[in-house]
This record gives sequence, structure tokens and C-alpha cells, in this order.
Amino acid sequence: MLDDILLETPAFQDIMRRGHEEGLKEGQLEAFRRTLLHIAEVRFPELTQLAKRKAAILDDPEELDGLIIKIGIARDIDEARRYLLGEEKEEDSD
Repeated sequence: MLDDILLETPAFQDIMRRGHEEGLKEGQLEAFRRTLLHIAEVRFPELTQLAKRKAAILDDPEELDGLIIKIGIARDIDEARRYLLGEEKEEDSD
């Protein structure tokens, strides 16, 4: 009975909600990390270790998602390496 009362408290509900959200974020991060590694391994096998290191340090799902797209459309290994190293160059708008 005391357990039921505790389960109904706003504080407990908030803790449970935050835990659920954190679990979802971790699952999403892991899925994005695996996707980045798969794409890098297939397109640029020479960059697999660099991709692993980059994936391990990124903890923002949006940043990982953006990197997945960039590696997927990179024109060559040098461009992919720049993305993984964070050395992106802005395109000239001339």
C-alpha cells in the first residue's frame, strides 16, 4: 500500500520520466554510433578507427545524425576524414 502511494507521487513520476528519457537517448546514441561505423566501414574502410574514436566521444544525437549524413555523401576519403576530424570548410557562396 505504501508502495502504491509512492508510485503516485509527482516526484517519483518525474524521476521515472527522466530515467525513461535518458534511456531513450542512450539507445538512440548507440544506434547512431553503429550506423556511423557501418557507413564508414563500407565507404571508407581506412577511416574505421577514426570513426570509432569520433563516435565514442560524441554524445549529441543530432550531431551524430549530421555526421552520418556527411560521411554518407562525402565525395572522397579526404572529405570524409575532414568531417571526422571536425575540420569542415564552409563552401564559398560566390
